[in-house]
Amino acid sequence: MKVSLFITLLLLSPFALSASVFQPDGCEYGVEFLQKPTYQTVTTEYGEHLVALISNDEFFLKAECMPLIDRGSDVDKMRAIMLYAKQNGIQYPTFQQASESLGRIVSVRGTKLVANKHITIRSIWYYGQTSALSIQVGALSPIYPTLEILKFISSVSK
Repeated sequence: MKVSLFITLLLLSPFALSASVFQPDGCEYGVEFLQKPTYQTVTTEYGEHLVALISNDEFFLKAECMPLIDRGSDVDKMRAIMLYAKQNGIQYPTFQQASESLGRIVSVRGTKLVANKHITIRSIWYYGQTSALSIQVGALSPIYPTLEILKFISSVSK
């Protein structure tokens, strides 16, 4: 009885009703935002793709998915994430690379000073067969990672 009551309350909560899955056409991956993000179409050397973002005074969640033109080697993937860190001014970066059930994953975590506040930022790239999902998260360093960030990262699925 307690379990069914909990499930009923969870399903009726505003949190359960406001979630939004970001998985554009052709993307092998999806990620769940806790509420509806804002969307923007960006143009890069690889063509146009959709970006989803939630941002407030305490944290941000961002996702974008793009087709893979060239899968590249593991060294290429690591070079790309190192370049991303440098171009985005991420200080004290730490890099990780792994193979998981979701595919090949590379990530960077570091800090950045924004408006005299230290922000901890993490960027994670999930490489599939035909597409790559990139998620970026960040929060004020004293509160990183927030519950929203942990839920966002753990919601990535294939």
